[in-house]
Amino acid sequence: MLSITIPGISADPSKPFRKRDPLCSGDNDGVRFLFDMAFRWCYPDGTATATKGVRDIAERADSTLTVVAGNPIPLVGNGLDFSGITVPGTFVGVPASVMADLFAEQLFLICFYMTAPTSADWFIGTRCLFQGSAAPSSYVTSPDIGMIGYGGGSNSIIARRQTSVNNYIGLSASPGAINAYGQLTQVAMWRTADEFGLRLKTVDGQNGQTAAAGAKDTADFSTAVGAFGVPKGFWTTAGLTADELDAVKFRLHRGFVENLARSGRDPVDVLDADWARQINRAVFN
Repeated sequence: MLSITIPGISADPSKPFRKRDPLCSGDNDGVRFLFDMAFRWCYPDGTATATKGVRDIAERADSTLTVVAGNPIPLVGNGLDFSGITVPGTFVGVPASVMADLFAEQLFLICFYMTAPTSADWFIGTRCLFQGSAAPSSYVTSPDIGMIGYGGGSNSIIARRQTSVNNYIGLSASPGAINAYGQLTQVAMWRTADEFGLRLKTVDGQNGQTAAAGAKDTADFSTAVGAFGVPKGFWTTAGLTADELDAVKFRLHRGFVENLARSGRDPVDVLDADWARQINRAVFN
């Protein structure tokens, strides 16, 4: 007869702590929020309801899924499918503690995975897919770490990092350069001591832009609550236009926020390693 003894919780602080996701291994408590729609512990089922709980895989502070009534976002291909919404304001919220933790040093990595819209559905103009403040005006009149979303006069993803209210540093990347249309795409922006960066990555390659890090944001965004999905930033709040209804034809699979001042990690190394793990999992489609 085989007997297995479980010794219980070790009191030895030198022993490694098992993390729920490899992203958090060796992060020195730097990953402050992580969600993954393929991990049922994080999101138990595919029924989206107002203020539904979204568990933080980094185990710091759980969040909610904010859903506007009559705007379903079913779980399809292990991603939240936004294609049926008609008004903005549906998103995975970022816990309030996250921006408070980032504000002092403002060294960060923000990333999400989406099955991107087709080229024909891409939005030409500025609309938020991530914003550091859930206010409709985002970084323009509200303290906000910045945004990632559609932008420009052609198909592109932009990142804008606020340096003060209504002032920002902007970057852009082309989805067409890496055939992002209709396929899984890693989207990320970061700020290190040396640079501000934006990158898109697919199985066909990567495309991005960097600039000098620039000064810290003088606007106090420490109490802001961020959002992944279709928050209200720059969308038509009264009801999505025809072009916007096309632009929400995407799926949101995974996202995280890391404090690089805590982790001490190189953002590109983190992104490359996480991308390889997600491709090997083959759970997003």
